[in-house]
Amino acid sequence: MLIGLLSMVFAEAFSGSSILWFITEWAWFVTLPLYWSHTLLFLNLAMRTKRTSVGQLYLWGILFGLYESWVTKVLWAGYFTEPPLLGTVFGLAIAENIVLLLFWHPIMAFVLPILVFQILSQAGSTSNEGMETTFPTHTSFLQRSQRNSVFYLYAFIIGSLFMIISSEYDFIVAGITALGSLVLILIPYYLIKRRGGGSFSIQSLRLGRKGLAVTAAYVILLYAITFPVLLPERIPGIETIIATLFIYAFVILLIYASPPVDESESIPSVDSKLLGTKELKRWYGLLFILLLIWAIIPDITIIIGTLVYLSYFVIGSLLFMSMTIRELVRRVRS
Repeated sequence: MLIGLLSMVFAEAFSGSSILWFITEWAWFVTLPLYWSHTLLFLNLAMRTKRTSVGQLYLWGILFGLYESWVTKVLWAGYFTEPPLLGTVFGLAIAENIVLLLFWHPIMAFVLPILVFQILSQAGSTSNEGMETTFPTHTSFLQRSQRNSVFYLYAFIIGSLFMIISSEYDFIVAGITALGSLVLILIPYYLIKRRGGGSFSIQSLRLGRKGLAVTAAYVILLYAITFPVLLPERIPGIETIIATLFIYAFVILLIYASPPVDESESIPSVDSKLLGTKELKRWYGLLFILLLIWAIIPDITIIIGTLVYLSYFVIGSLLFMSMTIRELVRRVRS
């Protein structure tokens, strides 16, 4: 439940797509299960294939984001109220594919929730072997450093921007969305700590064969139901369907071209350098402060929000190239 809520909050609440989401039946019965199931499915496929490095999870996150074709049709027809921002190629919306596939879903819906889950898990560890609760290859992303501070702060800054913009600059509505999301994350976190003696692990998200089968079946059923029922007028021609399947094939090829990683190796204790709940509290506190600031200066906020959205094109493209090159270089060296 914790990993599902983290994915939901970072992907949906931080994008402004689900303001006050916790008071709607659609969020609880459709959106949250969608993010929860996709995170579990692709994380477990990563575990089973031993492709769990941050770069490989980024690629798995692209497969995650492709639900925006079959379910919402955004990758085909653009956002719900507007046509594709930069037109289409083979029926694929250019801008929306870059933003959602190369940045938003890989980072905000998948990689970031998994990293924060590990920050919480190692922060809750009562032993000196805190990093056993995480993927060893993720160590550099879980330590206190300037790079990591910029990465996590950027996520909370963009969350504050799009929550307040989608709330029409209503600080109360945006603040309740942020506070409610935080409370819902803290409830399972403290229940896990209390029941588990203070410790839990990323490995607790590993499903058995039946669990993985049920999760995969749910995702397939979700696609099968929403594809013809939700916005059927946006269903494209066969050439667009083939282009979408080609993206799947290309990304899967990249994943399997990268070498498997050994997450069983032990690493030295670096507890004093690890990110913890103190940092998460500070970042979430900054979120509320920024919500208030953005609400006071709406004219400037919308300009900043537009520039941030445009930055996704550059960041997403650079991330895809760097992560792909990084994994292929690892393949050559191995």
